[in-house]
Formats: sequence, structure tokens, C-alpha cells
Amino acid sequence: MLGKLLKYEIRAVGRIMLPLYAALLILSVVFGALMASDPDMDMYKTIIAFTTLLLVLVSTIVGIMTLVMIVQRFNKNIYGSEGYLTLTVPASISTHIWNKTISALIWFFFSAVAGVFALVFMMVPVMGVGNVGMAIETIRKVKVDITPLDIVSIIIMAVVIAGSLALRIYASISVGHLVPKAQNVSGIAAFIGFTIIEAVVLNTFGMDSFTNMSMSVAGNMPEIGMHVFTPQSLGLSVFGLAFGAIYYVITWGIMKYRLNLQ
Repeated sequence: MLGKLLKYEIRAVGRIMLPLYAALLILSVVFGALMASDPDMDMYKTIIAFTTLLLVLVSTIVGIMTLVMIVQRFNKNIYGSEGYLTLTVPASISTHIWNKTISALIWFFFSAVAGVFALVFMMVPVMGVGNVGMAIETIRKVKVDITPLDIVSIIIMAVVIAGSLALRIYASISVGHLVPKAQNVSGIAAFIGFTIIEAVVLNTFGMDSFTNMSMSVAGNMPEIGMHVFTPQSLGLSVFGLAFGAIYYVITWGIMKYRLNLQ
């Protein structure tokens, strides 16, 4: 049943997100081509400025819509107008939560990939294929000690943090549902509260040093191995799993015992 729900969820969100991804990639190609063209042509600066504005606008919309769709799909499907229909499906509450969480991870991933490709499409025409090849070769020559564990730990951290964020959103929506007369305000307040609690806990256990350490290492990357990130990334993953589990329990409990679709 999870597979069927996930298939339906991806199709529903894809109808909105895929055209946005296409627009982002097309604009990035146009922008790259314009940047590589003759700067002396008529209205060059105007066209570049207009294209840049569109590109920034679409990029912003893609990021915002990714979060909006995650919020809207959960709120509408579970607590909104589609709640009755959703909950008549022969699937457990856990299945519904996992369906939404996995779907959110998929769209986080697709948005990140679209952003990377957009950057590539903008840079290649400007730099030229030959220069891009030289840049890649230069990067390969940099002596950075990267082990498979480093790569795996960073991937795990990214997935866990993204999943925990999705579950935090779902828990906030669920808490907001407990206050029928102010659901949106209560949901936003819950999200802010959860975020502050996370920050305090991470600060208490010294995990806030991750950013400072990253900046320090970035300036000495040729001499310092990437493996220094592994303890911090694994530590953040553990905290992310813990917070995600708490948000999952909150969401499950409210859906199980306090769900009111009237």
C-alpha cells in the first residue's frame, strides 16, 4: 500500500513541480547562452538583467513551492478536505506518515538536482567546455583525503536532516490542528518552538560548532582530510534521528487519538 500511496503522491506533486523544474533549467540555459554571447549586441544589458531577474524569481519559487507542497499535501490530505477520503484507504497511520516523509525526501532531492543542473547549464557556456574540463582536472589534483565513510556519512546526514525537517513540519501541522480556531498560527508557533528547542539541544551538546569547524576546514582543504567531518556529520545524524522520532510520535499520536475532521 505504501508504494501505491507514494506513486499517487509523486504524481500529484509532480504536476506542479516538474513544470517549475523545466522552467528553471530552460532559463538557466538561456542565461548561460546570453552570458556567452556578444556583449556589444543591442539591448544586451537589458536582456541580461531581465533574464537574471526571471532566473532568480523561478529559483526562489522552486524552493518555496517545494516547502509549500510538503505542507499543503499533508495538511489537505490528512486534516483538510481530503482527510475523509485519505483515511478510508486501507493503510495504517504509520504508512500515511511514511508516505508523506518519503515523498518530501524525493522532492527535496529533485529540487537540489535541478539546482545543480541549472548551475551547470549557466556555467558551461560561459566558461567553455575546455575550461570546465580543466577545472575538473584541477579539483581532482587537490589532495584531499576523502574516504567512502566520509561520503556515506554526509549522505546519511543530508537524508536524516531533510527527513527530520519534513517530520517537524508534520508535527507542527498536527499540533496546530489541536487548536481549531487558530490552526495556522498554532502550527507556525509550534514549528518555531520545535526549531528553538532543537537549536538549544544542539548547542548544549556542542553540535553548533559544526559550522565554525566547516569554515575553518574550508580554508585549509588541501592539507586537511575530509574525514574530520565524519564525527560531526554522524553526530548530527544521531540527533536528527532522535528529533525525527519525536516528531513522528507526536504526529502519530495526534492522528491516532486527536484527529477531528469536523
